[in-house]
Amino acid sequence: MPSQPRDTRRAWIKENIHFFSMFLKNPKTVGALFPSSRSLTGAMIREGGDLHKSKLIVELGVGTGVLTGHLAEQLPKTCDFFALELNPVFAQQVQEALPHLTIYEDSAAHINDYLERHHASHVDTIYSGIPWANIPPSVQLDILKSIHESLRPGGKFITFAYTHSYYFRTASNFRDLLEERFSSLEVSPIVWKNIPPAVIYTCVK
Repeated sequence: MPSQPRDTRRAWIKENIHFFSMFLKNPKTVGALFPSSRSLTGAMIREGGDLHKSKLIVELGVGTGVLTGHLAEQLPKTCDFFALELNPVFAQQVQEALPHLTIYEDSAAHINDYLERHHASHVDTIYSGIPWANIPPSVQLDILKSIHESLRPGGKFITFAYTHSYYFRTASNFRDLLEERFSSLEVSPIVWKNIPPAVIYTCVK
């Protein structure tokens, strides 16, 4: 496999150092030592199906924008998009990097507040990079309620979990919430090309 170009490697190192520094400042809202890999975000996008069939896609928790940028490369012109990011630094940086997309600095629990702005009654697919293990159960419930309400029937909610914490009680409790809230829950094979490795949850309303 050919090595990465020097500029690409420098950008990757700079992004990871920045993400790590944000984690040290606020580990509860960042929730990970490193941003998601393109292997993970690519697998998440594939779980969502054909983007050309979607009218509105939403992302929750953009972080450094790895998934956001990956989605931007594939979004058809017929599909609208917006994202919610609670961390003001991440929200501003991703908005500046992707000015043609709409990034709101707000809680993921407020999805429904933005549907009217986008002339939509429901969302087709919701992708999430939220650090669920760091969120209190009551807040998890509020967010999942908003996610479920905003999705169209048959719509998908796609998120991920790190394998090292898969069997922790908090992770198990979160999966129970997903199974209670959605009509189906599928867990992907392990995505090894991510730090740390992760599995993807695909939930259908």
